[in-house]
Amino acid sequence: MESSKEIKIKLPKLDSVLRVSVDKIPNVYAAIKRGIPVTTKYRLPIKIQIKQ
Repeated sequence: MESSKEIKIKLPKLDSVLRVSVDKIPNVYAAIKRGIPVTTKYRLPIKIQIKQ
């Protein structure tokens, strides 16, 4: 997971909270080859805005 230094300072537990949330996302078979799901890698962008 990538986040800016500012986010890490203001929200030090964000990575662990996001990891738990992402682990709860159900499995999605994004790639199917000849009718069989195959392993793929992808990025899931998550944008978080801090309101001041």
